[in-house]
Amino acid sequence: MYRFFRYLIILLTAGLFLAGCNRNDEPPQTRRTILVYMAAKNTLSGYDESDLGEMQRASIPAGCRLLVFRSAYGSDPVLAEVRKGKLKTLRTYEAGTYGADAETLKRVLADVRKLAPAKENGVIFWSHSSGWSGAVKAPAVNRSFGLEGNRQIELPDLADALMTVPTLDFIFFDSCYMGCVEVAYELRSTARYLVASVCEVPVNGMPYDLTLPELFNRNLEAGLANAIDLTVDSYLATPREQCPSTLSLINLAGMDAVAATASPLLAARVAPKDDFQYFSILPPYNNLFVDLRHYMGVTSDNQDNLRRFNDALDGAIIHERHTNAIWGRIPITHCCGLSINPNPESENYGYRKLQWSQVTNP
Repeated sequence: MYRFFRYLIILLTAGLFLAGCNRNDEPPQTRRTILVYMAAKNTLSGYDESDLGEMQRASIPAGCRLLVFRSAYGSDPVLAEVRKGKLKTLRTYEAGTYGADAETLKRVLADVRKLAPAKENGVIFWSHSSGWSGAVKAPAVNRSFGLEGNRQIELPDLADALMTVPTLDFIFFDSCYMGCVEVAYELRSTARYLVASVCEVPVNGMPYDLTLPELFNRNLEAGLANAIDLTVDSYLATPREQCPSTLSLINLAGMDAVAATASPLLAARVAPKDDFQYFSILPPYNNLFVDLRHYMGVTSDNQDNLRRFNDALDGAIIHERHTNAIWGRIPITHCCGLSINPNPESENYGYRKLQWSQVTNP
């Protein structure tokens, strides 16, 4: 009997020891990794420093990781992690690497998957951007996201780069004009959710110290909506309330239905009954972005088709918030959460290359 109990104690002790070893040897699984992708070799230089300060003050939940790729003046680009209020460099890229480059984006996305694997992944894009294309020096240089010298990533190339990794859980553009239907449709297979602005984003962008905890929210959809509210409220609560802070949360799975119901409306457009809601005062952007729902409503006589379109749009746009005006000059009276090019037959700025144009205006 004594021998039996002695063997039993030995077995139990060994089991506990092995279980303890397994727990210690296996790294804790990361619930969500967020990458902030900063292409900052441009006129936004300096604002990247202040935003990094906000990120380092943010509360990052246990089991989550915040990585930052930063291409900036005066140093080689780095991939770093914000941990306990400090930046820890994970990888340094060779001199001559620019963030406004599709191949660089592919490399960084792959590095993040290798260095910080997680069950859920999101990307925040930080730089200049111009919606579905736009022009820096019209019509010679087109761009969509990023601007470093003459370097930029056009929208189709951005989508291709994002397709090199598994579907992201969200994409958040802390940059101008990316809340257009053309962008949402082009990126519909790259992520579950998209957050973007229909108009220009003020240089202060979003308050990262407030929004990052929400972007790590276990309820992803609620967290994204809360981050939108915190950002817009931060402008409404200050003398900057006339700044154009407009953000919307898009369920990208709904974009195929939006395109399917928009096609017959665009094919049978009539002369508008009143002016469109424009989202920019800056040429050439002042003629490139108008409110999608308002545009469809004033260019359509088919109420049945319009009703089907609005139902599809309601299924795609989960949440939208906006301030009162664009730089105090254009009141925001219509803002569904997505914009559209009011001249879809245009050949300018590579518009016909976009998937939205090919599907809705073949």
